[in-house]
Amino acid sequence: MQRIRLLSLYLRLLPIKILVIVFFFVLFSSSLFAHKPATFTPEILVGCEKDYPPFCIVKKDNSVTGFSVELFKAVAKEMKLKPKFVTGTWKDVKKKLEDGHIDALPLVGRTPEREEIFDFTIPYMTLMGAIIVRDDEFDVSSLHNLIGKEIAVMKNDNTEEFLLRNKLDLKLVTYPTFTEALKQLSAGKHDAVVLQKFVGRQLIKENNLKNLKFVRNPVSGFHQDFCFAVEEENKKLLAVLNEGLSRIIANGTYDFLHSKWFADMELPSDKMIIVGGDNNFPPFEFINENNEPDGYNVDLVRAVASATGLHVKFELATWPETIKKLEKNKIDLIQGMFYSPERARKYSFSVPHSVTDYVAVTIKGKISPPESLKELAGLKLVAQKDDLMHEWLIKKGMVDNLEAVDNQLTAIKEVVADKYDCALVSRLTALYYMKKHGVKNLAIAEKPLISSKYCFVTSQSQKGLLAKFNEGLGMIDESGEYINIQNKWFGVKHSSFLKYKKILNYLYLIIIILVVLTFFGILWNQSLKKQVASKTHELKESEEQYRSLIDGAPYAIYVQTDGRFAYINKKANLLLNPDLNSSLIGKEVLEFFHPEKHFEMSWKILELNAKNSPQEPTRTTIIRPDNTSVIVELTSVPIKFSGKNG
Repeated sequence: MQRIRLLSLYLRLLPIKILVIVFFFVLFSSSLFAHKPATFTPEILVGCEKDYPPFCIVKKDNSVTGFSVELFKAVAKEMKLKPKFVTGTWKDVKKKLEDGHIDALPLVGRTPEREEIFDFTIPYMTLMGAIIVRDDEFDVSSLHNLIGKEIAVMKNDNTEEFLLRNKLDLKLVTYPTFTEALKQLSAGKHDAVVLQKFVGRQLIKENNLKNLKFVRNPVSGFHQDFCFAVEEENKKLLAVLNEGLSRIIANGTYDFLHSKWFADMELPSDKMIIVGGDNNFPPFEFINENNEPDGYNVDLVRAVASATGLHVKFELATWPETIKKLEKNKIDLIQGMFYSPERARKYSFSVPHSVTDYVAVTIKGKISPPESLKELAGLKLVAQKDDLMHEWLIKKGMVDNLEAVDNQLTAIKEVVADKYDCALVSRLTALYYMKKHGVKNLAIAEKPLISSKYCFVTSQSQKGLLAKFNEGLGMIDESGEYINIQNKWFGVKHSSFLKYKKILNYLYLIIIILVVLTFFGILWNQSLKKQVASKTHELKESEEQYRSLIDGAPYAIYVQTDGRFAYINKKANLLLNPDLNSSLIGKEVLEFFHPEKHFEMSWKILELNAKNSPQEPTRTTIIRPDNTSVIVELTSVPIKFSGKNG
């Protein structure tokens, strides 16, 4: 997976932006300096219930694990929290949180009853409840078949709350854990157990309860939204946990943990996975001369399926038809879709398996290929219907002169036929078309209009399948098959001898260049020494004038690079560090803002980087080392600092 991660990281590495944050302080009253916010400590106590696999598991040595526990640990690491886990039955840990003896629980089903005593994060998983009966029971298909009969549940679990809330005529028997409830059912006591299906499956397997089975239908109206829970009104910890969940979902940690704990449960190896794709999008995916699915994506899916033991069947169609099939659950997975934030709200995306540039293609000599949105204005444009570029142009308001066609090859052909000025397509598709058909009169823009990650995609309900494909990508990357597929479709293989010979030729050339540069460097060195001495003196005088001007300013000014203080004037140092007992240089800027503001401040930095222009003044609160706070008016502008562009 290392190569894929590096590829994804490469996309996110943009030029470093340098920020100068200028504080214009408006003091509303002298009492502002004396105001002390509620303290927030990174050390927290977290409860972990016993016997709720695969979510919460307490081992024999009292260490804790499970999906929800590892998820909480990942969030804590991301947000620099220090959790210490306390174990017990569900009744025990629930009571500890109610009484304020612990700070959080990693696994709580959100219910109306619990909303009165706890505050909940966003749900990280929603699952349906199930009924378990003995294997000689054939008359139970829903809760209504159990009216008047005994149902065993875990005490204070949301299953019990749900059954009581619906006021069915059921005889509830409670146990401290679901393990005990299932053992009693297996021994002939009670008529059924109601619980979450994943938990039941794991407990039946662990305790070798071979005479139990699941009722086919899920429990109508009973679903569990699993969340982290905190003590009511602990808004600070709640905000930190919510931000942490958002981060680990975005960086792929959630998918990794989901794959680790659930993928094998959700996907029996004999299930046929229907894979959809575009039938005319070479070299990625297309129907070849033998009427078979072919291309980079097809080879990649086959390799992943082989590595993970999945069975796949391809159904390639036009792109709009493929999207409709996924939305109607007629296919399980699309083997290639370009990522966008809008699409991520509807579908689940894997880690990217490639990256593609969208470029403008024109006829040579007619017009130069446009390389910006401004240059597209007034031109007759053609793009693939419902493709990422089509969506982007609509979003940018470029619809008056835009025509949508079935596929990208058709878009290129329309430009060749001089029906449109410009086709907006994948660079690799344009190159494939030119090579295959010997077309030499097309010009391809060097600079892309947009670049996007290319991923596997499923519906939101198929995260287990997506996790399995993420796992498979990692496996074929480690085996070397991933790079072989890339070379087959996007590169050229060379023998080891030719590769080493080429490397040696480059090394010889580099050595010759270095020798020549060294010779001329010695000649230049003498003449430059005098110039450097003169310039150094001038720069020193200029720097002294600059520092005098900035340090004497009536406003607090600091420079931030990579999220840390790089420079701070006297006014800012006095305000942020009134004791003057240590330097702020090198410390993280976000430490001076409340954790609830970290996401907001990080977003402002990203927005400043993108716009590269001053931001409007905003009011916020800073927190100093002595925990006093002050309301400030903040303005930020990009500059050059230490030779870096900002």
